[in-house]
Amino acid sequence: MATFSSDNPICGKWKLDHSENFEEYLKAAGVGAIKRQLAKRTSHIEQTIKSLDGNKVAIKIWSRVLTKEDTYVIDEAIDEETLEGEKVKGTMTFDGTKLTDTMAGTKKSPAYTIRYIEGDNLVHEFHYSGTTCKRFYNRME
Repeated sequence: MATFSSDNPICGKWKLDHSENFEEYLKAAGVGAIKRQLAKRTSHIEQTIKSLDGNKVAIKIWSRVLTKEDTYVIDEAIDEETLEGEKVKGTMTFDGTKLTDTMAGTKKSPAYTIRYIEGDNLVHEFHYSGTTCKRFYNRME
């Protein structure tokens, strides 16, 4: 198991720049038309990622309409809720460069997200029922 330390480039405060395939992902995840429109119009989204003690990661996603905050112990399952409101078991893994959250118990498994650095950006990929979305974030601090 790789140690997730505070000097990892994934750590920090990030602001959404743009997305690819976002609406298609929301449709695949079963998000209704009204919530999809609201999600598409919500452009100010921030994500904060912190290392806690080398084997824990705290992630907060914030927008004007939603705040989601979870703390994971690397390689241990936790109860969490997807952005679509499903209650699942999530397990965060870290391979040295990528944080992957695999969610068990979704309606259309497999579902997982991957966070990694590409250039100067944080890329957050969402995978659900064969559909992939990428969201690109710029560092805020």
